[in-house]
Amino acid sequence: MTNASLQSVSSTQLVRDLPGVKQKLDLGPLRITSHGRDEFVLVGIDDFDRMQNLVGVDAKRIESKLDTVLESIDTHVLLLDKDLNIRRANRAFCDYFDYDAQPLIGTSVTNLMITPTDQYIFHRIRSVLESGAPERFELPSSHRLNRYFSHLITPWPNGVAYFAHDVSDRTEARDLELASAAKQTAIRGLLGVAVGNLDPQGKFVKSSASLQALLNSSAEQIQGSSVLSIVDPEYRSVVQDMLSFTDAPFKTADIRYLHKGMELHKARLSLSAYQTTHNNLEFAMALQDFEIAA
Repeated sequence: MTNASLQSVSSTQLVRDLPGVKQKLDLGPLRITSHGRDEFVLVGIDDFDRMQNLVGVDAKRIESKLDTVLESIDTHVLLLDKDLNIRRANRAFCDYFDYDAQPLIGTSVTNLMITPTDQYIFHRIRSVLESGAPERFELPSSHRLNRYFSHLITPWPNGVAYFAHDVSDRTEARDLELASAAKQTAIRGLLGVAVGNLDPQGKFVKSSASLQALLNSSAEQIQGSSVLSIVDPEYRSVVQDMLSFTDAPFKTADIRYLHKGMELHKARLSLSAYQTTHNNLEFAMALQDFEIAA
């Protein structure tokens, strides 16, 4: 059978000269035309059998295998049609959001878009449907605290497929590396320092044992308090400027702070800014007490 140039037969010839048409079928498929326009292609039984063998598709068997794969993986999977109605939602997705799979089938995926992050994901889904180009990105979960997901949206037959995989452990490990590197930058050249981590507003996220000793406070007491609360009011504007991200990421200043909540000590404060994989900006902080170091 050749697909180079099909023979053409009009629909009138097909009706009036069936024996002749059958003879032509022995040479290969026939293009059936009507008023000069292609209508359909006619193939002989031998060619049809060969086509079936080439395809060799057992739709039910493939569907069953796909079900087995989708239900056995931890990745969240949504298969959507061209109207962005849900064709399939796997076990991992339904378990995470506490959905029953069957009632979701045929409903619009927009029904699941609750948070601003969900709306952003929906925007990316529509973008893939329109462009035909896959998109991959990472975002913190807006449904569970401290969870981070890698998202893949890709074209799928008659629609798009959405995959989401929890990568929280990986991103937390990267955050620890970033924080450690930033702390090394902050304490470079300093001796006998206490260290901690600050959020963008200057509130303590973490504190070392040495910092707790300098402040005579527990980790729980320090957590969430502002670094400004331990700084001499005369120097608070200096520290406030250090918390700005508009200039150099590494900053240092000589200040006075409240040592053990009792007396003011001269000290050097160093801040090194870094960005976590959750897209949060934080500071590694180092505090060197000159009076103790001396």
